Amino acid sequence: MPVSSRLPPFAALRAFEAAARHLSFKRAAEELNLTPSAVSHQIKALEDDLGVRLFFRSGRGLQLAKPAAELYPAVRDAFASLSAATAAVRRHETRGTLTVSLLASFAGRWLIPRLYDFQQRFPGLDLRLSSSVHLVDFRTEDVDAAIRYGRGDWPGLRIVDLIPEEHYPVCSPGTRQLLRTPEDLVRMTLLHNRQYPDAWRMWLTAAGVDGIDPNAGSTFDDGELVRAAAASGLGVGLGTRPAVDMDLASGKLVAPFDLSLASGCSYYLVWPPEKDDDPNLVLFRDWLVHEVELDRRDRARAHPIREP
Repeated sequence: MPVSSRLPPFAALRAFEAAARHLSFKRAAEELNLTPSAVSHQIKALEDDLGVRLFFRSGRGLQLAKPAAELYPAVRDAFASLSAATAAVRRHETRGTLTVSLLASFAGRWLIPRLYDFQQRFPGLDLRLSSSVHLVDFRTEDVDAAIRYGRGDWPGLRIVDLIPEEHYPVCSPGTRQLLRTPEDLVRMTLLHNRQYPDAWRMWLTAAGVDGIDPNAGSTFDDGELVRAAAASGLGVGLGTRPAVDMDLASGKLVAPFDLSLASGCSYYLVWPPEKDDDPNLVLFRDWLVHEVELDRRDRARAHPIREP
């Protein structure tokens, strides 16, 4: 095999993927059931093989060097593809249908934009989405799993916490030019979501801002209208993740400050215990958790947000 096409050792690539994902040799070692020194040894072997430095330490801990930042997405996707393919083989190329109940807002703004990848990975699995605002009754309805919004208090169901809900200011790129610190919000129109009447008060308190009336401004019935108003330059709204993520990624909205406020609610994948061994559900769950992790890391790089 030509030297240019020779792949590094699998173990070294696996250690690199875990270390790059966690930005920690210790956490990578825990995941791989190795010692931190063993992970460090594998990383050193990979650096020697490639002839480049992959990590460096800064005041914030372990960071990716430029070659590692270029290599990581390809290695990450390769391991994800290998994992998915292996799972499919182990389940004898499972085919069939999986019906998932969820809110239309979550489907449209987070799940559906990612479903092309799911279809490519599992072409034999027919994923059926059922849009609903009511809590599905798994005993009487033909539904395999659900993505629910709330605090996770659904007794008798298996639960996986997917995406914690967060609030943080968002505005148009033009409005962003007028904001240097949270105190500058005193000159802005605050855009309120009627569903979260105390959100601005709580965020301003967390930011340590005084002298701004948290109830002043314009109020809208839902987050979609708040996002539209903010994007139109009418003021500054509190974006709610994950609903606002697409607008941030497209540049339609920007986050002028790096402080987010957790609402205490999350989006959860839930299913009844009798579905634990459903191979289609296992595939969907593992894929979903993987997508959430990719989203978290990509978002942290593009839009770093800190909690109070």
